[in-house]
Amino acid sequence: MQGYQLKIIIKNSKPPIWRRTAVPGDITFGQLHRVIQAVYGWKDSKPYIFEIPQKKIKIGPAEDQAIAPWLQNHKWIRYTYGSENAWEHRVEIEKEVDDALGYPRVDKYKGGNLPEDCGGIAGYYKLQEKGMAGEEEYSLEAVNQYLAEHLDFHKNSGASGETGEYTMAQWLMEAHPEELEELAELNHLASYKNLTKEELTVRLKELLLNEAHMSQLLLYAGADEYRVFLELTAGERGGRADLNFVYRSRLLRSCCILTRDTTLVVPEEVKALCRKIITPEFEAKHEEIETLRKYCSSASYLYGVTPVSLLTKLYNQYEGTRLTEEIMGTRCMELMNNGGTVTVINDSIVANELLEQDAYRMLLLLQGTKPYYIPPVRGLFLQYGVLYGEAPDQNGRELIRYVREELDAGQAQANSYFYEVQALIHKNYEMEDLIAAAAKYNITPGTKEQLAGLSERLRSVWNHTRRLGDRGYTPLELEILQKKTALSSGAGKPGPVQKSQKIYPNDPCPCGSGRKYKKCCGR
Repeated sequence: MQGYQLKIIIKNSKPPIWRRTAVPGDITFGQLHRVIQAVYGWKDSKPYIFEIPQKKIKIGPAEDQAIAPWLQNHKWIRYTYGSENAWEHRVEIEKEVDDALGYPRVDKYKGGNLPEDCGGIAGYYKLQEKGMAGEEEYSLEAVNQYLAEHLDFHKNSGASGETGEYTMAQWLMEAHPEELEELAELNHLASYKNLTKEELTVRLKELLLNEAHMSQLLLYAGADEYRVFLELTAGERGGRADLNFVYRSRLLRSCCILTRDTTLVVPEEVKALCRKIITPEFEAKHEEIETLRKYCSSASYLYGVTPVSLLTKLYNQYEGTRLTEEIMGTRCMELMNNGGTVTVINDSIVANELLEQDAYRMLLLLQGTKPYYIPPVRGLFLQYGVLYGEAPDQNGRELIRYVREELDAGQAQANSYFYEVQALIHKNYEMEDLIAAAAKYNITPGTKEQLAGLSERLRSVWNHTRRLGDRGYTPLELEILQKKTALSSGAGKPGPVQKSQKIYPNDPCPCGSGRKYKKCCGR
């Protein structure tokens, strides 16, 4: 099998710490990431990015693709693991080999495994000076055994002789135990921890080929994964899909075989079962659930926390139905229990991203008694859930133009910066955060005039961007609305003092940014 001999070196290590590793030629960058994690003993707990410095191209999890086109034409690439105090690796492509195994192996190495959370290579050397480095002795035999058992990317690929035909039973029998456990967890299989591999295989086959379970998988699959799955079931040879997309899909991971050339194949028993399940009535039910998913997504973008009563009102208003709050609440609960992106708490749907550190509670405090922005038409409301943002209006286009023409940014840089700015404003970040974000895209105002020009355009975008803290209103809309409310209630008349719960400096910021209040909206 064609493959590559790589020398993976930790940057700034003296003497160099490296692993000479052979890898199959048909793996992806996501799989190469797993290889590097294994050969260095990293914990896979931090973000990573590959870079092709010669082309100024970055490849992360969302852009996963085959390594071959890049490794064939470059002498080295960069792999960075972590963000702050990151571990940077230089991956040298030493040569192509014709005798690569189906799994990676380490042939030679220099240096042991380093403690991951010591502050990068600089932090490691500081610990070394104090005699506290904690380097682990490297076991070549143990590492290669792990690679063979856990990172054989072809062993469980689903290839069956020359035909590629696989039954569900064959696929499960040849899968690695860890893969079976992942499937069991993904499909909520009860009491699987103490089962033998043979017992787990039987239980999984029974579950995955159960008509009721398959119906649930199909019914609650998102529109894109549902479409891809139907295309696969209609074909004889399978098809391709982005690997990152596949790994995020419960339906595709549970019911498809991934072959060695990254082709997705649906077993014949699954195809037969799906033909039985998918009727016109089933399609209508799936469309109904998908519509509710869109409503939840749009409400999450605009409000973060949405009372079921409001969601019911919006749904009935736009769809011309008469659902009760009880029915809507039940449907939202079912969506939540089948992999939805919202959670039902106290008769409200909460965006899952706001669950960490109870950020949704702080958001409610920030929102106070502000009214909810209600888009005038259905299409406008639903577009927020599809785009999870807004296309540039005249203010956004002016920011993009200024950054491109006055600050010498490329079109792609300018566009990306605009959407970053929009996301930050939406999450209630401050103006200084918007300016600081420009550096991420190599956009630097070099003079006071340029900084003033950038700030002016950022302020315009700010005033016209919908914010979570303002329940979907833009700052300008909310200001106008509050003035109208003040006039209608009698200008100049003092209203009752509203008591609000105190937000302490070290509390999570209510905007959902994940930062402390004192370092975010409380500055």
